[in-house]
Amino acid sequence: MKINNKNELIQTIDNKLKYSSKDKAIIYQEQSLSYQELDYLSNTIAYHIRQRVNKNNPIGLQIERSLYIVPAILGILKAGCIYVPLDPHNPIERSKHMIEDANIQLIITNELSTSYSPVPFITLHELVQNVIPETKQKINWNIETPENIAYIIYTSGTTGKPKGVPITFAALEQMIKSIIRKETFDIQERNIVLQMASINFDSSIIEIFTTLYAGATLVIASEEERINPDLLIRCLKEKRITTATIPPALLAILPTADLPALETLIFAGEATSQKTFERWRDSNRRLINAYGPTENTVCSTVCIKEPKESPIDIGTPLPNISCYIMNDNHQILPPGIAGELYIGGNQLTHGYINQADLNSVKFIDNPFVSDKEKSYGINTKLYKTGDKVRLLPNGHIEFLGRIDNQIKINGYRVEPQEIELLLNTYKGIKQAIVSIRENNETKSLIAYIQLENKNCQITKDQLRSFLQTKIPKYMIPSVWLFLDKLPLTINGKIDYGQLSKYTIPQRERLQNRSQKSNIEESILSHIISTILESSNIEPETDLFDLGLTSIQAIQAIANANSLGIDISVSNLYKARTIRAVLENKKSKLCFWANNYDENKPLLLLICGFSFFSPAYQVFVDTFKSDYSILVLESYMELFWNKRDCNIDTLTSSLFKLVTPILQDKTLYAIAGYCIGGDIALHLANKLYNAKVAQPHVFMLDSFAKKNKEYVYIEEPGLDSQISDERNRISNALNSSIYFQPYEGNVSLFLASEFTPQLATAPTQEKIDQAYSIFLQNGDEWKRLLPHCQIFHIPDTDHWRFLIDAKALAIVKNIIAQIH
Repeated sequence: MKINNKNELIQTIDNKLKYSSKDKAIIYQEQSLSYQELDYLSNTIAYHIRQRVNKNNPIGLQIERSLYIVPAILGILKAGCIYVPLDPHNPIERSKHMIEDANIQLIITNELSTSYSPVPFITLHELVQNVIPETKQKINWNIETPENIAYIIYTSGTTGKPKGVPITFAALEQMIKSIIRKETFDIQERNIVLQMASINFDSSIIEIFTTLYAGATLVIASEEERINPDLLIRCLKEKRITTATIPPALLAILPTADLPALETLIFAGEATSQKTFERWRDSNRRLINAYGPTENTVCSTVCIKEPKESPIDIGTPLPNISCYIMNDNHQILPPGIAGELYIGGNQLTHGYINQADLNSVKFIDNPFVSDKEKSYGINTKLYKTGDKVRLLPNGHIEFLGRIDNQIKINGYRVEPQEIELLLNTYKGIKQAIVSIRENNETKSLIAYIQLENKNCQITKDQLRSFLQTKIPKYMIPSVWLFLDKLPLTINGKIDYGQLSKYTIPQRERLQNRSQKSNIEESILSHIISTILESSNIEPETDLFDLGLTSIQAIQAIANANSLGIDISVSNLYKARTIRAVLENKKSKLCFWANNYDENKPLLLLICGFSFFSPAYQVFVDTFKSDYSILVLESYMELFWNKRDCNIDTLTSSLFKLVTPILQDKTLYAIAGYCIGGDIALHLANKLYNAKVAQPHVFMLDSFAKKNKEYVYIEEPGLDSQISDERNRISNALNSSIYFQPYEGNVSLFLASEFTPQLATAPTQEKIDQAYSIFLQNGDEWKRLLPHCQIFHIPDTDHWRFLIDAKALAIVKNIIAQIH
């Protein structure tokens, strides 16, 4: 079938944006956008892009999960440009390759950064907040033909570099129209669809565009909901999700729950066990096994799963897709005989970007194309998938694995050869082989290393650090085996069968072996030992060095929680050992610094960068005699190893935390030091808008202007990984802060002395910049908040302010006079 020359996809979505009466098109946590709001925001973004970039140019989208993901994508497309997702957590070297390979002209990001690319950056916040002229608010989609490229997705590559897959609007439209049909996903306007996949992977394309095309509602899962089983189940239940695509590895360990709204559950990204299918089966729920490579626009075949049906049945092709099962001579094989799957039709990409040699191998001329198809210019090429399949008697296709070494791990497509090529460049390595090992329905990457000689002193930590600068975390092996010699077949090739027989050694015992100190250590040790098929895991052994994967970590926490051990996934990542995670169970994000006294005014103290103790103890000692002090712990605790590091997410979380406590109490004031003052202002606004309270805000030496590239002071002896994570969180949060006017009372207490002690390396230029900000700070706050009161506290500077008892006593006296 020849694809329509008119861009029906764009016309349909545009009509939904302009005329849909649905008040919630996009939902993210407590925030939402209607279709009209989505239209306006995407028009605003498109307008500003057009001022900077010509149409048909690639635009990088390097943002965290938020309400503004979809407006940003639509804004890029409306501007007539090509959407290229860039993972903010990719190593710089990998991102640089993608930027150069795709010829990206502009990058939209959460925070400004110019450290690794000559390409201009602009923040999403700047695009959304800059109001456009009323005459420009109606934007026509700047797309010439359906053959224009809509997006480019990068996948793992055998050359050691990721490869870009460009997809046209025509291919995207064909896929969406096939997917929303009643015979497949059956997505209608009434549906509520979960957006679970990372926007850096093409599964997100189905979730986003099928929802918009149908005029349905899209719920964007937060990063924490994506990794925390309990929160994900809560999201499915509270948001009444009707359609969800969830990785099989997560479904295998996700606790089953009563989810009456969930009508369609899609399994995609990797093979699924029969056990997992059956545990999610419900009389009112359709289970769908979906298959498709990125090269053929996300989804190629679909199977509606019936009871006791083969778990590896991937069904039949979508309309206008051709599937051929062939041998090495490109001859079609009869039913029951295994061969390689080749795919053609209207959804196929034209080939990888800048990969002519690879394209000639992976995209072959279709020997079965009809004359009619030739005249239309469709189905002329076939993609060599590398997947081993066979045709079943009922016409369905059964997936049998890979012909090559490509693997899927937790839904991610990984070319082991890409990792091997990098490891083989490391000095002292003779040869490295990377493969996958399956264990209890979870998978992990394992690296087998043969050194050049026995004198080479190379550790897995060195190799892990080396790879962290070049590839994403999900591609870094979790298990490392150093072998004297890699096993070979009689033909001199690597014997993968023999490799799989090598056992993973228990990590070296600690010299001072500690006894398990309590029953919780024993229980958690047994849980993780079972998952890893190991034994006698010491309480101080690094679990991730043993090969514990992210999915296994989620499974371990879920099992521990079910037995009454109250620990979190983020704490496990932070602690890394059984003993440490049990000693630092879920921290109380909210607690009383002194006993609540209804006769004292209630003061809410927000800890910013630093944790409560000992940094804020002087403040508490100064104020506790006159105030009941409720403490909100450092935002570090909330955001550790999570991606949604922004002020709106933080404010929403703190609001949920304090509102139950404030139900029968009167909140007098919120106090915050430095960035804590900004957080206090945002939380006060949210409390006021929700008619919970209108607190007085006390800002202790907070700055109206901020350095967007801020690296905090390194503390002696602090682990580099912890330091990097701490700086990542602070930089992301700092960059997301925007000014919100507040109608309530605001008092600003500023240090009167300047300090040259900066968080970043104190060059003279940076000192001068900081001094200028210091001098203008009071005037800048007065400009932003004309009604605020400003007090200059003598004989103290920014870094001494919070621990200076004399300065805080002055602040307390001023507040007493105000009150």
